[in-house]
Amino acid sequence: MKSVKILALCLFVLLHAISRAGEFTPKSLSDTLKEYDRTVDVRAYGAIPNDGVDDTGAIRRAISENAQKKGTRIRFENGVYEVDPQGGVVAEIRGSEGLMLDGNGATILSKSRGGIFPIINSKNVAIASFTFDSRPLPFAVAKVLSAGKGYFDAEIQDGYECRTSPVRAINAYDPIKNALSKGFDLYQLQSDKAAEDLGGGKIRVYADRAPDKGTFVLLRYEVYGDAIVRIGNSENTRLYNLNLHSHAGMGIYAEMSKNILLDNFYVGIPEGSSRAMSITADATHFNVCKGSLFVFNSSFSRMGDDAMNVHQMYWILSAPPDGNTVKLKFGKKNLFCPHLAPREGETVEFGEQNNWLKPGDARKVVSKKIDHKNKIVELVLDAPMPKNTAVGTPASIRDANVKLVVKNCKSYANRARGFLIQTRNGALIENCLFKDNTMMPILIENDNNYWFEGAGTSNLSIRNCRFINANTWGLSPATIYARANISNGTPKTGAVHENITIENCSFENCGSNPIILSDTANVKLVNNKIN
Repeated sequence: MKSVKILALCLFVLLHAISRAGEFTPKSLSDTLKEYDRTVDVRAYGAIPNDGVDDTGAIRRAISENAQKKGTRIRFENGVYEVDPQGGVVAEIRGSEGLMLDGNGATILSKSRGGIFPIINSKNVAIASFTFDSRPLPFAVAKVLSAGKGYFDAEIQDGYECRTSPVRAINAYDPIKNALSKGFDLYQLQSDKAAEDLGGGKIRVYADRAPDKGTFVLLRYEVYGDAIVRIGNSENTRLYNLNLHSHAGMGIYAEMSKNILLDNFYVGIPEGSSRAMSITADATHFNVCKGSLFVFNSSFSRMGDDAMNVHQMYWILSAPPDGNTVKLKFGKKNLFCPHLAPREGETVEFGEQNNWLKPGDARKVVSKKIDHKNKIVELVLDAPMPKNTAVGTPASIRDANVKLVVKNCKSYANRARGFLIQTRNGALIENCLFKDNTMMPILIENDNNYWFEGAGTSNLSIRNCRFINANTWGLSPATIYARANISNGTPKTGAVHENITIENCSFENCGSNPIILSDTANVKLVNNKIN
């Protein structure tokens, strides 16, 4: 009998191991290195650090010639590699399986706007141990000298350069604190008129509004350029030990991808530096992703936007359902992103008719047709939609809700929010520090109004976190804030988010009511301290 029990136990363990064999789990860099048993050096392709020669072409050759060789580790040396993407990218990793870029502490110094290492249609790609920086910087501190109608003149301060590209964002700046300050905040300018170099370190900036004479501002020549690492339609991506000092755009941007690990990231200015900003947009951004998303042991500071944003995009029913067929338009106005549309085999959830921001009827996509001329996606579903489904009803992809785990991270001294969380597949924020965030450190949102990012949050735990000096600009009602951002006429009866627990967190100088969870059902607040 004892032997039978032992055999049964062994069988259970074996079956459990088999069931987990394909699961994406956190893994150390040392264990990941073991998966890449073939090594090539970028030096063999002409990329030599610290020689002052542009290395773009050599790095491209090294990657393109080895991208299809499974199990390859492309090795850099500790030193500075100069690159010039010229509005494109340095080197694309496309269609690869089992490729690693091992920086060994190398610095990639970019001379122009553009992406660095995009990962497209690939599996099991790893990037480790790089520092990313740029010269010239994509921003400048300036003192306002005078203003006219539709423009102002300013003097570029020491350490920054006058650039004649259009200025895309302008923020009030405190030179004593070396920090963005509350006040003038002009974001995503609509004018494409280039700035003018007036000589002598002076610049003329064309903008909708002008800051006051004598004040200091931070000029961003770019906000949303291509990311340092853009992950598209890829699976099992692991990123380790990356320092992101400066870039014209986001740090990490992922879309339509599955299973991502970020471990030991530093987004911020170099040690000992007096720079006013690190990267010009979000540190990390995850859009319409699946599977698991792990973010560990990382620090995000001085960005031009959020530390982390996790969400999917709403599509909108553009005509009454026709049996199994529905027509959808992209939620965000004036945009059409067919690559983000539901795919065959995925499940689409349509908002409940009395609460459009709460998923209701679900259907699997049988086929898809894209009408580029009219900017419509037509889906054939596996069952008819109810005839009373209203035009305007939001639709989201059920599969695109990541399982999110964030541990031992910091978010501080950036413009905008810390973490934006929108996933219904469970999320854990643990042992994190939020300090000096200009807006709310954690925003739990469902947006059917401007960005059309959704689709609600369920089963979120925030525990053992510390919040200090939250919302320093006074633009948010709370430190941890849940809400539904809805357009006029959107039906909404009842909660949008559910099952949110905040436990063992401390709030210092965050106001008397730092937690506001509106539009939320089943809230648990346990052992939190407010100082």
